[in-house]
Amino acid sequence: MSQQQTLLLTGSTGTIGKLLIQQLHSTKQEAHLKLKLLVRNVEKAKELFDALQSDSFQLEYIQGDLPINDKSVNTELLFDKVEKIFILAPDVPQKVNLEKSIVEKALQYTKASNGQLKQVVKLSALGVSRDRETNNLLRWHADSEYEIFQALNHYNEVNSDNTVSHVFIRPGMFMQNILGGYEHYYLMNHNMIVRPDLNTRHSYTTSFVDVRDLVKIISLVLLETDVTKYGDKTFTITGPSTTTNQEFVEIVSKVLKRDIHYEKVSEFTFMNMLKEMQIPNDYIWMLIKLYQTGKENGAASIIYEDFENITGTSPTTFEQFLLDHLSYFNQ
Repeated sequence: MSQQQTLLLTGSTGTIGKLLIQQLHSTKQEAHLKLKLLVRNVEKAKELFDALQSDSFQLEYIQGDLPINDKSVNTELLFDKVEKIFILAPDVPQKVNLEKSIVEKALQYTKASNGQLKQVVKLSALGVSRDRETNNLLRWHADSEYEIFQALNHYNEVNSDNTVSHVFIRPGMFMQNILGGYEHYYLMNHNMIVRPDLNTRHSYTTSFVDVRDLVKIISLVLLETDVTKYGDKTFTITGPSTTTNQEFVEIVSKVLKRDIHYEKVSEFTFMNMLKEMQIPNDYIWMLIKLYQTGKENGAASIIYEDFENITGTSPTTFEQFLLDHLSYFNQ
């Protein structure tokens, strides 16, 4: 019988998590694969994934949530035989503590039980910086990267025979955002794309990444048995090109064959539009800070080739993404 690889995944029932599990399932492997899924709702997870189960692709559902503590989940059940952990926590102000908790508990278990943990893979974000405002998603990600890096370094210093590496994956903004939420609402109901006015003197552009490409990278990292290949590295994942907001709208109009217009509004108006949709205040501020950061440092305007360097293929274009998801835009 082939050797079994065991991975622990968080965030598995969200957009990224669902696509990641499908990608892991579709990727041919010599070794059998077991996924431990930390989920709040086991029944929901079973409805999503049970059909994928087989002798070579096993799923174990563990009810619990971040942050990890001894009362919320059985840590032995969670971490036993786990070789790699994929961390994807909600984009909330508590993100640092949520993500740090699972790393600290995993390292405690590994040390006490001679566990098999070899690598921690964290989904981060393009443009992270600890110099950002405290209510900025990019600050949360940067602080989380720092805490995970420090925890692993400390562990490795005293456990040099059984070290655990990190992989930080930093994607740009997702193409999938247009398939739901406020962007999809205004597109479908008002034929417009709404963005806050950045008041920049230069032509501000953004690169969007297809989550399907993102999960290909994550899958390759998780399934790689040689942890030194990607270990202790950071990868930045973007799309193949950048667009201005106006160019973005023109592509949408062309592919959907609809007259879509770009509505540039003040940040104040943008915030009120989201409040009317009953979007949580923390999420609204997160979006505002992302847009503000983009106009300041221009990180979203840079194309990185890490995806092609790793996979040998080009990332998906925005046009192709829209063509693949036309059903989302049927009236």
